Amino acid sequence: MGANAIAFIKALGLKQVDLFGFSIGGMVVQEITVQAPDLIRKLIIDGAGPRGGPGMELVVQASRRLFGATYDPPENLWLAVKFSPSAAGQAAGREYLKRTHRRQEGRDPEVNDKVSPAQVEAIGKWGVQQKGSYDYLKTIKQPTLVVNGSNDVNLPTEESFVMQQNIPYAQLIIYPDSNHGAHHQLPGALRCTRDAVFERVTRGETAGQ
Repeated sequence: MGANAIAFIKALGLKQVDLFGFSIGGMVVQEITVQAPDLIRKLIIDGAGPRGGPGMELVVQASRRLFGATYDPPENLWLAVKFSPSAAGQAAGREYLKRTHRRQEGRDPEVNDKVSPAQVEAIGKWGVQQKGSYDYLKTIKQPTLVVNGSNDVNLPTEESFVMQQNIPYAQLIIYPDSNHGAHHQLPGALRCTRDAVFERVTRGETAGQ
């Protein structure tokens, strides 16, 4: 997936890009950055984990439990996966679901039932622990913002701490009372955080300060 994304970026004629990756996308953007470091300027990793992160072997179990349950209506799956169970979290989730239906024309095709199992398999392979699993993180020298919710039930919040500790210029933001979809629950907060963090880096401060 990383190699395909690099080929696509280059086909567009872009010399350097900023990347935002959420969930499995947060794993893919790490791989893109490792494969083509000169192509990437800044990086946001949201609700993801490193290769061989602690507890990553449990992600497959959590994903099968969450995505294998029955929801009525089916789209309420996202209330469980992305939003905290608090009243505020569930209210934000319902607003998110409303936003997803605003566009009536030109919508992407609906995801078929082959997607989730393929993603779970890929995440399972990514999560296998090996000696030196985190070494690649130290090669990511781009200013990096690592973001997660305080209780990510899909990809444990602990994974974000590991990335912040190992990526040289990384800053970590954990949003309170939030789950896997913190950026959906608090979109305005994420925009403000992003701008503030990267402004500091532009002034010459390290992202970890």
